[in-house]
Amino acid sequence: MKRRAFLTALGVATLCARGWGESLAAATGWPVVYEHKGSVFLLPPGGGKGRRLGRGGQPTLSPGGTRAAWVDDAGGKPRVMVCETATGAASALAGPEEFLLSPRFSPDGARVAWLRRGKGGDALMLARPGQAPTELVRGGKGGASLFEPLWTPDGAHVVTQDMKELTYWSLDGKAARKVPLGQLTGSGTKMISSADRFAVRPGNPGQIAFSMAVEGTPLFRRKVPDVSSSLFLHDAGTGKTQALTPPELTAFAPAWTPDGRTLVFCGYTDAQAGGEYPFRVWTLEPGGKPVELCPGADPMPPSGA
Repeated sequence: MKRRAFLTALGVATLCARGWGESLAAATGWPVVYEHKGSVFLLPPGGGKGRRLGRGGQPTLSPGGTRAAWVDDAGGKPRVMVCETATGAASALAGPEEFLLSPRFSPDGARVAWLRRGKGGDALMLARPGQAPTELVRGGKGGASLFEPLWTPDGAHVVTQDMKELTYWSLDGKAARKVPLGQLTGSGTKMISSADRFAVRPGNPGQIAFSMAVEGTPLFRRKVPDVSSSLFLHDAGTGKTQALTPPELTAFAPAWTPDGRTLVFCGYTDAQAGGEYPFRVWTLEPGGKPVELCPGADPMPPSGA
């Protein structure tokens, strides 16, 4: 939670330099939204400069990049905002509520899922833009813990984790499948936190990319009084889990591009650790080397092709 809390506490908006924007578009081939110091930015697929969409964080992008959604907590009253990226016109989909988290467009762009957290417990919410939200799953206070929702690539389920299991929620609110996280990590659940995300790979639903806490290098431990984090890939077909990122790179918040070829994620190197704003947007093709793109956090490619 420290990673999430620190990211959402950041303030003033700035733009990435032109070169950064061009690098990101070239590296993914897809438009990408991300947050940078309290604002949401969009980078086009053909290169260019990041364009500010609005105040907020935890962004998500619809197929084709035509709409973006994010959490705007102006005045301490969070709302889920939906924006037409071509015009910048934005409207509230939900809120104000006590605490709203992690809006996610479905792969067909027809729905947005997000988490609502408050005194009455947690809930996984669902809505079509322009329609009233509905409660899909009730969690907390005797119900399931709900962390880091992501859609499966076929749009049939929303996946959440509770630091013990990965649950596939059907759109009727029923738990269609549960997977012990220890089965994915290969090392138990001791190093899993509520901030860790599990992303099912498009084109290969048996593969799941995820973040997990690791001890960190000696240099990291000298600079940061906390654990580091790495990305991993579990393959259900082989039962094997492999590390994707090197020890000297703290990496988290993975998301697949719609073609399943590339992971977009947030992270920082040991050299950047402890800086005023260490967070960077990175990409990685499994088996390849991570590529640093621009300052920013919580990047998301489109939810579907």
